[in-house]
Amino acid sequence: MSFLPKAPLRPEFVNLVLPGITARSTTTAKALLEKNNRNHHIFFNEEKFHNHMSHHILAAYALGADEKRLDAIYEQHATYQRAIPPVLEQVTRDNFTKHLDNADAYSSYLQFFNGEIKEHGIINTVRRFVWSGDILSRLFGGALHPIIHVGYGVEFSVPGMVAEGLAMAACSSNLLDPLIPKHPELSETLRALPAEPLAVRTESDAPTGENILVSIVNEINTDAFFNPVVKGDEANRTAVLCDSKEAMEKLQGYLTRWKQEKTWVTREDHQARVKELIQACVLAYGATGFTSKDPEVLPNLDFFLMHAMTSVYFIHVLVPHLHPEEANGLIQTHALMCLAYYTAFGRPKVRVDRLLNYKSATFANDEPNDWAHVFKVAVQGDDEHVIKAVRSLALAQLLYGHGEDDLGQVYIKAAQATIDVQGNWSRGIGFLEFEE
Repeated sequence: MSFLPKAPLRPEFVNLVLPGITARSTTTAKALLEKNNRNHHIFFNEEKFHNHMSHHILAAYALGADEKRLDAIYEQHATYQRAIPPVLEQVTRDNFTKHLDNADAYSSYLQFFNGEIKEHGIINTVRRFVWSGDILSRLFGGALHPIIHVGYGVEFSVPGMVAEGLAMAACSSNLLDPLIPKHPELSETLRALPAEPLAVRTESDAPTGENILVSIVNEINTDAFFNPVVKGDEANRTAVLCDSKEAMEKLQGYLTRWKQEKTWVTREDHQARVKELIQACVLAYGATGFTSKDPEVLPNLDFFLMHAMTSVYFIHVLVPHLHPEEANGLIQTHALMCLAYYTAFGRPKVRVDRLLNYKSATFANDEPNDWAHVFKVAVQGDDEHVIKAVRSLALAQLLYGHGEDDLGQVYIKAAQATIDVQGNWSRGIGFLEFEE
């Protein structure tokens, strides 16, 4: 007779929320999200830097922030937003592609997706449009912000936020387009989802096995082929990498290995692949920036690898709602984007030992639950990326931090390092000097 606790029972539908959500904080969050939607552009400047206000509000709301804290977050971000632009023209299914990649068309696409979601619902609208034309590629453009935005909307069942995220995707570039197969144009009929019953987790069915994706990251680190492709002094390293046909084909080859060596058929397969992806993102972000052997030296945490790790939370959120082929495409596209970021920003070596040995100046690791202190500091912080990253790391620990192949304390250590860095992100940590 087993006494092994099973938690969570249905991991594919878990999201990270804490006690503290109240009627007042819920009403406040709703009002602030609506005000942001009415008043502000999704891009706060001409360079398409993204409005993070709703991300910050929902991340803090999920960790129990009260209405005063949520109001303060809104005011913090409202100071630098642009006004929402006028509608250029009415977007329809017939002219949907006319204004793609045009930030000035945000309101037109927002109006269009509001109507689509009102008629067809959140999930069906996401499935219909993301898997049409080149929108999957655009969903992963803009430093992964469209997938993050849509993901928050799906996670908290906020139709207006899903509409914002899809409009953002339509207005974003399709950097990976040559590497992602084009999908057919819009179809009225969606593929039927398989009627596969959800199984309760048992002692033996948690996803296990070799993490090939982590092995691939380690191989790319030592692959001399990439040495001349991206230099440390280049301004837009991601674009330089993606412009190299040979380099991207090389990355595609690595990804193909993952596709071929693992199975991609059942819901359990998808859970296992998401686990590999999350763990690879956690290590590429949290265990690559320790330039010193001294465990008390603050690490460098990469801004773009942080976005890869933050956005993978929403791959977990979206996959259970998708057709198996759609789920495969979403997981694999995210993996390709993450490998591209890892390569473009210097292919830093994964040093798990340095992460595990890290001694935070903020956290003594003497609490009954070290996460409680992390959550408290994250909610109070001003950098919206910090609380989003902490929440993604906490979900990873909740899902995978207690299995036979868990990564020990990497999740809490990475979360503590994230707090300690205080938003002073690095860009291109693989080009720094490391003490060996």
